[in-house]
Amino acid sequence: MMKIGDKLRKLRGNIPQTRIAQELEISQTAYNKWESNKSNPKISNLIKLSKFYNKDLYDLLGNDNKIDFYNSEINVQNLIKDNDVINQDLPKKYITACEKRINDLEKEVNFWKEKYNDVFILLKNQTQ
Repeated sequence: MMKIGDKLRKLRGNIPQTRIAQELEISQTAYNKWESNKSNPKISNLIKLSKFYNKDLYDLLGNDNKIDFYNSEINVQNLIKDNDVINQDLPKKYITACEKRINDLEKEVNFWKEKYNDVFILLKNQTQ
C-alpha cells in the first residue's frame, strides 16, 4: 500500500521540492512533511497537486487513500480559480468511488458471514 507521500516523492522525480512548494504557494517544509508522510495535504492542495502533476485526483490518491471532505477545511475560494471550477467531476467521481468501496465491503462481509456459518455448522456437528 503506497502512501500519498511516497506517491508524491515518486511523481516529483528530479524536480526540487522548493519549485513545487512555490507553485502550490506553500512552504518547502510543508511539502517535505507530505512527502515524508508526517502530514497530509488538505483537499485544496491535493487539487493543486493533481493539476501540477497532470494527474486525476483519484489516480493521485489511489484506492489506498481516503478523502475526508468533512474534516479537510475546504475553502470554496481554493476550489475556484478565475471563475472556473478546477475539477467539476470531483463530487461525481467521489460518489462513484464510495459506491464501489461499499460494494467491495458488502462482498467481504458476505464472504466472512459464509465462513462463519461454515465454522458454526462444523462445530455444531462435532458437538452432537
